[in-house]
Amino acid sequence: VLLGVLGLVVILVVALQFKSTQNYITGKLTTYLSKKTNTKVSLGSVYIAFPKDISLTDLYVEDLHKDTLLYAQSIQLNLNLWDLLSKKLELKDVSISKLTAHIYREFPDTLFNYSFIPTAFASKGKNATARDSVESKPFEFAIKNVDLKDIYLTYQDTLSGISADIRLGTFKTNFNAFDLNKKNIHVKMLQLENTSLLIARSSALRKDTSVSKPFGYAIGLDKLDLNALKITYKDAKSNQDIRADIGKLNVLADRIDIAKQNIRLNQISLSQSAIVYTLNKNITVDTVTKKVKEAVNNTSASSNWHISLKQLELTDNSFAYNNENTNPTASGMDFNHLFLRKINLNGKDIYIEPEKISLTLNDLSLQEEKGFALKHVRTNLTYTKTQIELAKLNIETNNSRIGDYIGLHFSSLNSL
Repeated sequence: VLLGVLGLVVILVVALQFKSTQNYITGKLTTYLSKKTNTKVSLGSVYIAFPKDISLTDLYVEDLHKDTLLYAQSIQLNLNLWDLLSKKLELKDVSISKLTAHIYREFPDTLFNYSFIPTAFASKGKNATARDSVESKPFEFAIKNVDLKDIYLTYQDTLSGISADIRLGTFKTNFNAFDLNKKNIHVKMLQLENTSLLIARSSALRKDTSVSKPFGYAIGLDKLDLNALKITYKDAKSNQDIRADIGKLNVLADRIDIAKQNIRLNQISLSQSAIVYTLNKNITVDTVTKKVKEAVNNTSASSNWHISLKQLELTDNSFAYNNENTNPTASGMDFNHLFLRKINLNGKDIYIEPEKISLTLNDLSLQEEKGFALKHVRTNLTYTKTQIELAKLNIETNNSRIGDYIGLHFSSLNSL
């Protein structure tokens, strides 16, 4: 009997290497999925190099409105299929190229356009419910390496008023740990290049009454590299826009524990980047200030964050602030229409804690478009709830110099 089973397995493995067998599997699989979901599912080809490699081409899935839900030109997986018998799935390599996905929820519909998929495969009937309730070994899922190229994702939710558009050029990541059962995710390396992200927010049609759950995952990150990244955030509700063009951003981390509100970073370097913040018409600076204070107070009430950074480097960056509710001034520095360029900064030993903020600023320089130049700033900054101290201070502009020490003591910030 054992020899017969082994022989059957060998025949199956050999048969999977033939194109005719793979075409047969492709046809059966797409027919089954189409009937199960009651929508169109097509697949160009399936290649299985048993037991480790699976390759899919031209995967297409429609939603129930006959719009494109998902299309992927190429999906390549490297895994051990034998592990599935032990309720394990470890994707050693995941490579996806030219993928398009559209997710949306339009009023008055309260379900997203992909919701029919989990519904189609949900367990049904009393027997299924009984089987599901029986305790069993949880399924183990893990990922090691992910490589994505040419990804286009859209998200639109008219109920919450949030939409997003992502065009991803190249994304690569490697995990030291990816255990959803133990809620432990540690990223060894993450690289993102030639990517644009647009997030828009408008008034919600339905108030979110769900109770947020505590973030129970342990998240770790060793290295982050971002190159040629464009991020745009448009808030129609508050009439604010933020645009960030990231040239190069590199982060070396020691520990990131969001659940325990503890972040320790070794280095952050940002270069050749630009940030533009715009207050659109019909909103005042006082309104923004009030909203910021409310957000800070709400956050501070339950915040116990401990953040440290050993080294901070800013090289050849720029920042612009535009208040569209006021007209630009003809001369002099205009704080409602401000453009700062050639921003360079070198700092170290940055600590942010609930009761204290401190840093060592080795050098800061920048230029303002109307002619003002900050040539050099050096200081040791300490801030608490009752004082601000600038020790070993040296500020040099194109017209003046301030030095030595500045200290300000107060009973509270509200007293200032």
